[in-house]
Amino acid sequence: MNPVAHEQRERQHQKAADRAHPYCLSEGGEIPEEFLNSEKLFITTVQKLFNGQTKFGLGPRSTEVATLVMDDAHACVDSIRQASVIHLERDEQAYQDILSLFDGPLQQQGAGTLADIKSGEYESILPVPYWAWKERQAEITDIVSNLARRSSNTKPHSAWFTWPLIKNHLQNCQCIVSGKHLEISPYLAPVDLFGSYAAAKHRVFMSATVTNDAFLIKGLRLAPSSIKSPLVFKDEKWSGEKMILLPSFMDPSLDRVKIVNEMAPPRPKRTFGVVALTPSFKVAEFWRTCGALVPTTETIEVEIEKLGSGKYENVVAIASRYDGIDLPDNSCRVLIFDSLPNAQTLVDEYADSTRSQSDITAMRIARAVEQGLGRSVRGERDYCAVILIGPELVKMVRSQKTRMLLSDQTRKQIEIGLEIAQMARTEAGGADPYETFISIVNQSLKRDDGWKQFYTEQMDSIVPSASSYDVLDIFEKELTAEAAFEAGDAPKAVGILQSLIDAHVKDDLEKGWYLQEMARYALAYSTSTAENLQREAHSKNRYLMLPASGIQIEKLRVLSQGRTSAIKTWLATFDTFEELKLAVDEVLGRLEFGVKADRFEDAFHQLGKMLGFGSQRPEREWKEGPDNLWVIRDGEYLLVECKSEVKLTRAEINKTESGQMNNACAWFKRNYPGAKATNVMVIPTKKVSSAGGFNESVLALRKSGLASLVSRARKFYQEFAGLDLRNVTEQRIQELLTVNALDADHILSRFEPIEVQGA
Repeated sequence: MNPVAHEQRERQHQKAADRAHPYCLSEGGEIPEEFLNSEKLFITTVQKLFNGQTKFGLGPRSTEVATLVMDDAHACVDSIRQASVIHLERDEQAYQDILSLFDGPLQQQGAGTLADIKSGEYESILPVPYWAWKERQAEITDIVSNLARRSSNTKPHSAWFTWPLIKNHLQNCQCIVSGKHLEISPYLAPVDLFGSYAAAKHRVFMSATVTNDAFLIKGLRLAPSSIKSPLVFKDEKWSGEKMILLPSFMDPSLDRVKIVNEMAPPRPKRTFGVVALTPSFKVAEFWRTCGALVPTTETIEVEIEKLGSGKYENVVAIASRYDGIDLPDNSCRVLIFDSLPNAQTLVDEYADSTRSQSDITAMRIARAVEQGLGRSVRGERDYCAVILIGPELVKMVRSQKTRMLLSDQTRKQIEIGLEIAQMARTEAGGADPYETFISIVNQSLKRDDGWKQFYTEQMDSIVPSASSYDVLDIFEKELTAEAAFEAGDAPKAVGILQSLIDAHVKDDLEKGWYLQEMARYALAYSTSTAENLQREAHSKNRYLMLPASGIQIEKLRVLSQGRTSAIKTWLATFDTFEELKLAVDEVLGRLEFGVKADRFEDAFHQLGKMLGFGSQRPEREWKEGPDNLWVIRDGEYLLVECKSEVKLTRAEINKTESGQMNNACAWFKRNYPGAKATNVMVIPTKKVSSAGGFNESVLALRKSGLASLVSRARKFYQEFAGLDLRNVTEQRIQELLTVNALDADHILSRFEPIEVQGA
């Protein structure tokens, strides 16, 4: 949070302070004497307490505090984590020094991804292997300590604030590198260094928007017993009014593109604020092109103040901020939640990419969604229409499993929205879908008595759900294991994680994650044990690190049961066509240019499986080779390099990109001798620069071809509406593949030849 935001938050606290208790604020950054003399309460921001240069002091020099009250505890956890991270931008010499230092280990973990990182054009990430990080402690210390010392009094580098917290614990840190920046982050935020917090006699943690407080165990070192017995207002089931709507569920035409195009343009006569929450500035750019205002990090507080003062003409599209923003009353009567929140740190991004199906990952996303939904309704009488768009977000809130991770109040509000959508679909007739949608929104905005009564009756029916304490035990074991490792007892740490696996882990991907953590611990006492654990981890979850000695790849073969049988098996995993459609839309929604590379490549991988082909992601799974590989027929493959983040206006394929394709083709020849590959590059242009060139025949899948493939896949699965998904015959599946031009020959015939400039 920037200094302007700090000042705004202090003013908010000042307004909210109970006048019966004298209080003081910081002036000039110093701790007020009235507080030190126990004369007044001290109201300050979490950032002023939790940083390496804190005026409260560190360790034994910490200021003694009797009682600490932490408002919005979950947001504070994030702030404390950020305060413990060294963040280096690509244009800083320290970034280049660290990238060079780990060039070899990073090459082993993904030569193609490293090439993307070095080009700076893509948002690919790679973790520095923990064994390489351990070997280079002296060099890392020199690089970062020199950076921290080279700080001016007027504008110190962020490392100056962080270095005191981690300088003696670098061995307990991890480093994740991307093409834009890198992060050095401790596995556990060092909250114990802040004696004013850790040694406070009484600590009170407040949260109004999030139901699952398990994150506080590791983030704030709280005991599970504190989480299990919170202080709550037992008579209050809900507060405020949110009309949560899913327009695409009302009618397929009301997709993200339609909603943004209709709602983004300025309206001078608007009498209330409209705000969009987006996961990134890249996603927010579409709002800008349609007429919305996209504030920068520096101007966001100013724009929010404008909404508070009654300036409503522009829709304000906010990027990557789901907490720390208050939009009460008329400042936001319509909140558009656009797309699933992205990870806010490289550490979380790495976790998401390797354990995407984990309950822990789902909980983090649910927490961000809950925080975002809470921005607009800030009081008991406040109300807002909340519009959810984007296929991944819609899938998340419609899925019963992930919806259970939200609070009882939010879950009921979503269920009301789904009921409204179902009624709208049933009663639509020939009415224009968007006009019908707006008429429903107006029931909230114009305070329709029928809507208010319906909402109250539904919310009053909330029955508190039973809490599950499994996740508390998981987080407690993770915390205890990491603490044991930091204390020098690596065997104990390994044993604790083994007990965690035995008690809670059934999924192989998740088991691989914990085996990799065990390998990191085991390296402290046995290189061979660590190597074996890392090898087992990768065998369970191929998205994790390759062991230092490498691994034998598992070749992709034609599915033994046949293509139509594979599709039949997949169909049978869904109870209803609605569930099937939701899964298909989520995958196909990521297959468009502009989508982040990892999400696009995963969607292409999923599309291959949805169409009954064997499918792999060699570059992710084996750390070399193409982004995607499908086996089309026995001995015949589709080799794909994806460039989804390339701008649509790009004129040529550059030398680096053609070189990556050449490397992928060479990898295929080495590992699949005698097999045939159709080599395809997913990219907007079909021309290669004169500086580039291909060693093999290469085709292009451009915007129109990609859209056609996605459209045919969507139509294919639409054919199953009304059918018994568990009893569709293979003959019928084959007929539908043929009629939708999804047989192998038609798919292969749709790619365009690439033209070499000057040839």
